[in-house]
Amino acid sequence: MKERTQRRWLAMLLCVIMLLTNVSLPALAEEAETLSCTHSSTVTREEAGTAATCTADGSHTVITVCEDCGEVLSRETVTDKKNLSRHYKFL
Repeated sequence: MKERTQRRWLAMLLCVIMLLTNVSLPALAEEAETLSCTHSSTVTREEAGTAATCTADGSHTVITVCEDCGEVLSRETVTDKKNLSRHYKFL
């Protein structure tokens, strides 16, 4: 009986170790990679939005991304003012 109980505890312990290893190691590796990046190389991209018309403002999104790790560092929505120059001639 004692040997059977020891085997059960050993099997449960091994299951817990395997579970913790599979779940936490990739998460820890990803976190360590993110923490080690200094974000010294960035690129700014613009996402398409809605175009400004003569009656309504438009908008687009400007995103700053680290080229090394791919983390989005900032995301800003920019409002484009109404475009009246196509419809009115200025003297």
